[in-house]
Amino acid sequence: MRDGPAALKRAYRIYVVEDSTILLRLLHEMLSAIPDVDIVGSSESADEAITQIVAAAPDAIIVDLLLQSGTGYDVLEGVALQGKLPLSIVLTNFTMAPHPGRAARLGAAYFFDKSTEISRMLRLIAELAKEHGREGDWKQLASDA
Repeated sequence: MRDGPAALKRAYRIYVVEDSTILLRLLHEMLSAIPDVDIVGSSESADEAITQIVAAAPDAIIVDLLLQSGTGYDVLEGVALQGKLPLSIVLTNFTMAPHPGRAARLGAAYFFDKSTEISRMLRLIAELAKEHGREGDWKQLASDA
């Protein structure tokens, strides 16, 4: 027996690729405070991120461009070559040309400055999670009909 649509909602699943331990911890805290958001993993290097993102199949990824090993570009390209690239958000300090354009060409839907736009990114994720919940409600209602 079902307990209603709320019991069947799946959280908006996010994977974070960031090499700064301090920022990664802060992102985990801030993202965890957003209702219906679940952080399904994180990595500091491109190769590890690609493997884990493909396995976890998150709804969205947050990617820094400069990593301990490899780059965010490697992550975007590598995941795309393995299958479907999730909604991709670049969060970086490298915001001058050619970075935004290159990230967009590799599939990034959003590009944020790490030093000034984290709150904008968090608002976007909150809205995406809310919309994801609404879609889940409609899909459940349709399957119940």
